[in-house]
Amino acid sequence: MLLVTGEINKFESTIKQPLTYAENFEDRLPAEHHYIRFLTFSGRFEEAIDKCFSILDEYGEKFPRIVTPGIIEAEIVAADSMLTNFPKGELRYIHKLTGDMRHSLMKTMTYTVIIAMSVKREYLPLVGCRIASRSASYGWCSYGAFGLYAFGCALINFSNKIDEGCSWVKKSLALMKLLEDRENIPEPIQATCEEFIKINKDTMMEGQIEFAMSASIHLCRRQLAKFKQMWAIMYVVSQQCCILKLMGKEPGTVFDIFHGKINNEQEFFDKGVSTGDEVIISCIYFSNLFVAYWLQNYDAAIQAAEQYTDSNGGKLYDLYYVLYQGLTALQLARRESNNKLKWIGIGESAVSKFQTWESHSNWNFENKHLLLSAELSSVKGDFSAAEEKYKASILSAQKHRFPHEEGLAMELLGSFYKNQGDLESSRNVLLKARACYIKWGATAVVERLCTSP
Repeated sequence: MLLVTGEINKFESTIKQPLTYAENFEDRLPAEHHYIRFLTFSGRFEEAIDKCFSILDEYGEKFPRIVTPGIIEAEIVAADSMLTNFPKGELRYIHKLTGDMRHSLMKTMTYTVIIAMSVKREYLPLVGCRIASRSASYGWCSYGAFGLYAFGCALINFSNKIDEGCSWVKKSLALMKLLEDRENIPEPIQATCEEFIKINKDTMMEGQIEFAMSASIHLCRRQLAKFKQMWAIMYVVSQQCCILKLMGKEPGTVFDIFHGKINNEQEFFDKGVSTGDEVIISCIYFSNLFVAYWLQNYDAAIQAAEQYTDSNGGKLYDLYYVLYQGLTALQLARRESNNKLKWIGIGESAVSKFQTWESHSNWNFENKHLLLSAELSSVKGDFSAAEEKYKASILSAQKHRFPHEEGLAMELLGSFYKNQGDLESSRNVLLKARACYIKWGATAVVERLCTSP
C-alpha cells in the first residue's frame, strides 16, 4: 500500500524490519520481493537487479558477470532441449507448478527480466530462457508462461529462427490464458491497447508496480505503431516529445513534471546515459528516427537509426526500427549513387524480414511489407511492379485500419507519379494523403506535404 500511495521514505524504513528479523531465507523472501519492487519504483534499477541476482544466487541459480553471444546461445539450446516434452496440442493437462519456494524462484527471475529491460538488457534472453527451462522441470505457472514468451523472443532475436520463435510465443500466450484465465492478446495491433490498459489498471491496484510500468511502455509503443489521435497518447516522455513534434509543437512543457531537474530532451538523454537506463536511450533514438523520417530529414533519420542499433547492441529485433530504417535507406538510394548498393541492401533486408513477419500476422504487417517492396521496386526501376505494390499497400492499410500508413503509401505513390511525369494523378493522390495525415493529427507532416515542391 505504501508503494501505491507513493510514501517512499516510509516504505524503505518499514521494509527493513522484516528483512532484519527474518529467521531464514524462506521467511525473508516476501520482504525481499517488496524491496525489489520499491527499488524499481524508485528508479534504482542497478540496485534492484543486483538484489535479484543476489537472491537467485542463494537459490543456486548462477548467472555470469559478463554475457557473451555464446553464453546466450548455450542457454537457448539448453531451454530448447528441456522443452522437447512440452505439449504439442491441448494444454489443459499441463503439469502445474507447486511449492512456495519454487514459485518465489520464478517470481524473482521474472522480476529480473522486467528490470533488465531498463538496465543490463543482455540478461533478458539469458534469464528468460532459464525460467522456461526450470518450468519444464518444476511445472508451469504464469511466470513460466512469461519465460516461455522470452524464450520465443530469444529464438527470434538471437538465433534468427523466426517461425519457431513465433510458434513458442503463441504457445506462451495460450498458456497464459489457461493459467490466468485471461484472453489472449488479439492479433490486430489496434486491439492490443485495451488489454494493456486493463493490465496496467489491475496490476497497479494489486501493487505490482513493475508490471504496471511494463504495461504502460507496451501500451505507448503500440499506440504509436497504430493510428491514434495524437492528443490521446501522451504517456511516456520520449514518445510525448515525438508526438508534439509531429503536431508541430515544441515539447518544452513536457519536462515540467521533473520540477526543473530535467528541462529539455538533451538533459533527458543525459539522464538516461548517467543512470544506464537503456530504455530512455533507445526510446529517444527511435523517436528521433520516427520524427526525422516523417519530416523527410533523411540524413538525421539514418543517423538516428545507426545510433539506435548501437544503443541496443544489435540485439533488439524491433520491427518498426527495421521499417523506418528500410524506408529511409531506399530514399537515400535515390540520391546517393556512390552508396546506392549499400542502401538497397538495407532495403532488401527489411523487405525480407517483413515478408517473414507477414506470414505470422497478415493484419499487422502486410501493408508495411507491400510498401517496402514498392519502394524497392521503384529504386530498381521496375515501375510497373512498384505502382501495383503502392496501390496494394494503400488498400491493405485501409482494410487493416492504419490511416497514417495509408497516407504514407499515398504520398510515396504521388511522388512516384510525379517522377513519371503524371502530374494530375500525383496531385490527386497527394490530396488523399493529406486527408489521412489530417485525420492522424500530424500537423507538421501536413505542413511539410503542403510546402513540398
